[in-house]
Amino acid sequence: MNNDFITQILARLFDSFKAKNPKIAAIIVTALLMIITGLENGLGSYLGISEIVESVIQWITYILLALQGSRTSNILDRGNK
Repeated sequence: MNNDFITQILARLFDSFKAKNPKIAAIIVTALLMIITGLENGLGSYLGISEIVESVIQWITYILLALQGSRTSNILDRGNK
């Protein structure tokens, strides 16, 4: 399978999810922000998570949060033309 094909499918699914369920999308954004805030304020050390794992979780959360605010399928469609 082609990576572009998989990326296109996932981007369209993600966009349609945000359009059909804006309340759930807002809850997801809030949860991601709570995770970032908690990790930056020492929640990771309280839970016994190592600094490396905490850093990885933060980066993944930042990426997911950035994707929540973007129209990914429109960007990919323009890039393929």
